[in-house]
Amino acid sequence: MSMMSRGRTGMQFAGVMVAVLGLSLGTGCKKGGTDSTAAAGSGAPAGKGSPGAADPSMERFTNTGADNQIDVPKDWGHNPVGDSLVITSPDKQVFIELSASLAMGKDSADEKKLMARLEKSLQGAKRTSPITKASQNGLNGWKFAGTATKAGKAYDWESFALEDAAGKGAFGLVYASAADLASHRAVIDKILGSISAVTK
Repeated sequence: MSMMSRGRTGMQFAGVMVAVLGLSLGTGCKKGGTDSTAAAGSGAPAGKGSPGAADPSMERFTNTGADNQIDVPKDWGHNPVGDSLVITSPDKQVFIELSASLAMGKDSADEKKLMARLEKSLQGAKRTSPITKASQNGLNGWKFAGTATKAGKAYDWESFALEDAAGKGAFGLVYASAADLASHRAVIDKILGSISAVTK
């Protein structure tokens, strides 16, 4: 189970390595000293993040196990599913999944590792862009994009794996139709651009 708690540092979700992502059967939420559990993906409310984000229209969520954080617009949905935080646009057309680092070795096996992780969320994932280096806010890694399906619907996706020098960081996946990716681009970029190492 992943543990979520509300605190001064924001919503916290356990950062179990992605190798076991999706195997968790439930999500434990801790609010004010009491625990409640709900089945993963049940739509149970995830609670609120902290107002620690620089922008007052955003909430900050912290992955305690992976030492990363992300700012989410207050009008976007956010729900723990297994060991991921799933963020959804208000119109439920754009989906962002953030989970713990893939422990990238930065060698030829990385592409297989990235594609295998994508298959946990999307079916028939095909890469349509080269894997390129990415760097932001003290995290370094890789990014790439492609196409896939989920529940019979076609999606375009963008993905990244970012880590700090200690190998802690985030695996992220954004998927939506090409039109929805374009129409939500500014907000998607704001969310993804906020991912950083946890400030102690």
